[in-house]
Amino acid sequence: MVARIKALAGMTFKWDDTPVAGLEDIGEIPDEWESVEKMLHDTAGHYPEQIITTRKGGEIKCAGIMLPADPGQVKLVADYASATSRAWKRGAPDGSWTQSGIGYVKSFKHVGKSPKDIDAIEFSILIDGEPVFAYDESDGLTTTFFSITSVGGAGGLAVITPAPAQANLEYNCSLVAGATSYKVTPIAAAATAVIKVIDSAGAEQTVISGADSTSITAPTNGMHTIFISVKETGKVAKIYTLHVGEPV
Repeated sequence: MVARIKALAGMTFKWDDTPVAGLEDIGEIPDEWESVEKMLHDTAGHYPEQIITTRKGGEIKCAGIMLPADPGQVKLVADYASATSRAWKRGAPDGSWTQSGIGYVKSFKHVGKSPKDIDAIEFSILIDGEPVFAYDESDGLTTTFFSITSVGGAGGLAVITPAPAQANLEYNCSLVAGATSYKVTPIAAAATAVIKVIDSAGAEQTVISGADSTSITAPTNGMHTIFISVKETGKVAKIYTLHVGEPV
């Protein structure tokens, strides 16, 4: 099943640089390689062997409310009837990334009433050629990047390997012996960036640059993997992964 993203959450879709209104589902791009079987099956278990041939962007499957006067839907219907290829673009709500390319309206149909008793449509865009993915990444952290303070036991700073740096995105962190919890202190490069610390249970907390997070319980009999997410407006987040070992 093709995974879908709720357009009502802000995802956008444009056809010929015209926004298409009323969409409730915008499909992902199932970009994948095609293959053919080799003529000789010489594996020990007689399994078929493959040769990769061409790569296909596939189809973008969408659904939503029928809006006969919407310029985007009007263009889709006209280009479906004439089999005309156009530029398409799907993007994040905040504009932090886009996927775009050329395509044909492979199908467009009125599917009757939706559960809300509203006329509904479904259509698919057949991607012609290569889809282009573009994004602008947030700057992330800056000197001194981040620190982890052990709470309990002797207290003090955790040992972080390798040394924190903007380009290093993954670290191992050792808490001080006897620590019962710890705090993370990140420093963002951009003053307007939103910093989130996400613990191993998936709980998020927003942290001000240069300030401590609230206490996170130290791991026992294992390791915690936590994340620092740094996101600027209109850019994708830069994620730092921290593997925090139990105090020893």
